[in-house]
Amino acid sequence: MNNLLHGVNEDALCYELDLMGISYQRQLELDVHYKNVVFDRKFRDDLLVEKRILVENKAMKKITNQDEAQLITYHVVISMGKTTRLRVGLLFNFGAVPTSRDEIMRRIF
Repeated sequence: MNNLLHGVNEDALCYELDLMGISYQRQLELDVHYKNVVFDRKFRDDLLVEKRILVENKAMKKITNQDEAQLITYHVVISMGKTTRLRVGLLFNFGAVPTSRDEIMRRIF
């Protein structure tokens, strides 16, 4: 992944969310829960929008199964630490060809 492109696109997405008055948390550090234990190591998610939508940003040629697995893993980690479950996860790929269907992946959990 091109980290510079990833960061610039995240900045632009947050700017657009600000313009629309949509709340979000950026670069959210997530506790890792396992069998009633919380590990010291944290997951880091790109955005949590309106405390309901998990957003992961990529800058790659194509979304892979590993990227989708990462989105699902983050969803599970957040849901375990919260009393309300997240229902929607979005995976944006800013590195894909603009006409590609691989640019956005939505998962409803």
